Amino acid sequence: MHPVSSKRFTWIAAGITLLALALRWYFVTVTVVIHPIRGDAIQYFACAWNLAHLGVFSTSAPHAAVVVPDSFRDPGFPALLAVWLKLFGDHGQGWYAGILLTQALLGALTVLLVMLVGRRWLSLPWLAAVGVLAALWPHNIAMTADLLTETLFGFLCALALWLLTVALEKRSRIWMAAAGLALGCASLTNAILTPFFLLLALVFFWRAKPLRRLLLVLLISAALLPGLWQVRGLTLASHDSAQRRALINLVQGSWPAYHEDWRISIVHDNPVLMKPIDASQTQMLASPAAGFKAMFARFATQPWRYVVWYVWHKPVALWGWNIRMGQGDIYEYPIVNSPFMTNPIWRLVAALCYALNRWIAVAALAGVVLLLWRRTTTHDAAAFAAKAAGWATALLLLYATLIYAIFQAEPRYAIPFRGFEMLAAITALAALARWVAARRSISRSQQH
Repeated sequence: MHPVSSKRFTWIAAGITLLALALRWYFVTVTVVIHPIRGDAIQYFACAWNLAHLGVFSTSAPHAAVVVPDSFRDPGFPALLAVWLKLFGDHGQGWYAGILLTQALLGALTVLLVMLVGRRWLSLPWLAAVGVLAALWPHNIAMTADLLTETLFGFLCALALWLLTVALEKRSRIWMAAAGLALGCASLTNAILTPFFLLLALVFFWRAKPLRRLLLVLLISAALLPGLWQVRGLTLASHDSAQRRALINLVQGSWPAYHEDWRISIVHDNPVLMKPIDASQTQMLASPAAGFKAMFARFATQPWRYVVWYVWHKPVALWGWNIRMGQGDIYEYPIVNSPFMTNPIWRLVAALCYALNRWIAVAALAGVVLLLWRRTTTHDAAAFAAKAAGWATALLLLYATLIYAIFQAEPRYAIPFRGFEMLAAITALAALARWVAARRSISRSQQH
């Protein structure tokens, strides 16, 4: 399918982007997050404060007597936060307002970028449906009020995939280098993405042999920034690293009752339930070999339970609705005055999205299959870019599902990929509509 006309697309995309921006801007200006620097945000703020005031990336508490450089947290979001702390300091609310409004803008631009990617193969009405869904989706709106990575990460992922499609369409090394750098920045915001650009490059190397030199640019440019960050990590004396955090998440995600036990322990101030999990985590950090041995021994006691846990329950939890490691529903932290609670129209939107959530996930799975199934030659740059955009979308969704099923599965972690989930779901619906129309056409022709 050829891309939709530029003029009509421009007006519709601009309108939907402004809608997304207005909703997010309104949400962050009226909603109050109670004690916003809590949970993971404590360490993100500490990294940003130390970076802005001392030029050191560290999770050490602000004003600490000793600040130890580390790489426990990824630097992308703290670097953005540090810009606003540098501009306004941390004494007033200027830095906080700045980061919230920035996230509102990034969230709206993410909607636009998802539409730009889908423009390669969807017609305008279906593309508008993708944009409206992404603009209205409650999780993505609510996340803009939290000092967490998901909004920035989602924007960078969408930017990278759009740049990739442009690079393939133009057969341009400069655009491909930009796509790689965007992937690298996304990886520095959330390190789980690092293996993804290797997977992406391998799939494209296999399906587009004449473009291997161009795709090599993608691989090198994508690895540049994460590689430099890894080199920095090797020079640090601190043991607090991203690898250590990954082991913690791996252990936590291996316990089916982890989320429920965590909530009970917090609500009832009863840490006893967490003791076996904490002990397993301590063992893994002290000796990964012994930790993995103990974890696999636990799996062996109930093999089918853990097979179902990893293959079914964790993917379902990832694309579910209620945030588990947080306040619940669509909220990570406690809030007041959310329009999703106070405004009847917003409440209706949330209810409709809740009802659609599982069906969108099912349709997205079908869309992933359809997008991966599409084949083309590399003779026509535009046709290949359209197919490649679909492959990249499908691969990103599959990769995110797999990686979080291995580690921790939580609806919060799916937020950066929600726009692409909707893109895949609408792709499946569009294909179904075309099939129904074709069957009706055949039926009418047979009757005549």
